[in-house]
Order: sequence, then C-alpha cells, then structure tokens
Amino acid sequence: MGWLFSPAWPTKQDLVKHLLEDNKCTHTERNPDGSTTETRGTYRTIAHAVHGSHLWSVIEFDYPTAPQFNNRFIALFLMHSGGRDGWGYKDLEESMGPCEVDCPLRFLDMVPPPDPAIHPYAAGWRENVRAFHAGKLERKRITKDIQPGQRWLLIAGCSVEWVRITEKAKKPGQWYAKTPLGDLVRVRTRLLARPMGEKEATASEFAALVGVPNLAALGTA
Repeated sequence: MGWLFSPAWPTKQDLVKHLLEDNKCTHTERNPDGSTTETRGTYRTIAHAVHGSHLWSVIEFDYPTAPQFNNRFIALFLMHSGGRDGWGYKDLEESMGPCEVDCPLRFLDMVPPPDPAIHPYAAGWRENVRAFHAGKLERKRITKDIQPGQRWLLIAGCSVEWVRITEKAKKPGQWYAKTPLGDLVRVRTRLLARPMGEKEATASEFAALVGVPNLAALGTA
C-alpha cells in the first residue's frame, strides 16, 4: 500500500488517534458450492507505541461468533507530514519484513510468530528487532561511564572517526567534544561506539602511518 494523506489529520496527534480507533472487519470464506459466508467482527489496537515517525501497534481481530478466525499481528504505520495535505501514513506488517526494527520487544511476546512457510520474512525481522534492542543495551552499558578527557570511537558513517569528550551538554544524551582537528562539536551518545586508548590508532590512521594510500589496499598487500 502507498501513502495516504488527509486534511482531516492536520497534526501527528490527529493521525495517531485515527489509527488507534476500533473498526469493523469481515472474514469471507468460500464454501464448497462456490458461495461465500461472511463473518462480522472488530479489529482493535490492544497495544501501541510511538517512536518518532513510527507507530507500532498490536492489532487484534475479534469475531465473537467465530473465534477460530481470531488473530493478532504487529503493524507498523510510517507517519509523515504532507504540509497542506495534512499528515499521512503507510502501513506495513511484520510478515513483510520491514526495515524498521525499533518495535517494542514486548510486542513479540504478545503475538505468535507467523508461519515461516507462509511468511518467510517475519522470522528474520524478529531476529533483527531483538538484535537492535540488545545493541541498545550494550551501548547503554558501554556509555554509562563517559568522562571528560576520554577519546571515543564513533560509529560508522560519521564525518570523523573519533572525538575527545570535553563536557556533558545540557540536552540529555549529548556531549561536547573535540574532533582530531580540534573543532568543538556536540555529539549524541548513540553515536559513540566505544572508548579508545590514548595511543590507539584508527584503521585510517594506521594506514597513513604505514604508507598505505587507502584502506582497500590493506586487504591486497
């Protein structure tokens, strides 16, 4: 499904409220004679969490007259502002194997794992969600004792490889630090990979020290 925007949702809060509303649903079953039987029910959100532009929900289908059709699944609503067109969303479910992995761990316990023969992406997605949260716990453990004066290696993708912490910023989860060139920057705790020794060199620094023009050459020398 693509994106759906509406002026009826002028704010993010309006959109979230809409997405959490109960709705009617119908289960259609084809009979041996070719006819169909429809069972009326309700689907409702029994748990949800908003992480930035992600709304994670555990949705339950309830069919009072046919409980064998009852079901739960984990849904992700990607939310985005469309300006004058209001807020909008794109909905996904775990069977699609979303790239996003900040789903609350407790949601995995609330919903039975989908059949891997039917939904092969779901198991891998659940593993990625658990790995994401395990990484957060490990990073929290590593960064709980940050001290001014320490050198910290940054995660891959940052514009510099390491910084030296100078002081804690007023905003939670941020620090003031100096780059290798002496520039003062503000860095988020989540960008800190691990503390470095005073004489420790990064991969690129070592490559420059031994005269290798680029890191790729280290694997071919």
